[in-house]
Amino acid sequence: MEGTPEDVSINKITAAMEDIEGVENVHHVHVWQLDEQSNALEVHVVLSNMDAMETIKKHLKPCFMTIIPSNIQL
Repeated sequence: MEGTPEDVSINKITAAMEDIEGVENVHHVHVWQLDEQSNALEVHVVLSNMDAMETIKKHLKPCFMTIIPSNIQL
């Protein structure tokens, strides 16, 4: 496992996630380069309404589509 890839902006990922309605806070954001072709994401997302979790997850996905595998804790 390598460090954070140079072409990935944690600030941009965080800002994009925090712009989603229902997301109260995003923290503990980590991106690692696993190999030349794969990155991994771990992030904690605090929701203002847990009833909207599935909808919010659908909106979060485009924020990190190029980063697989991803671990999102809601």
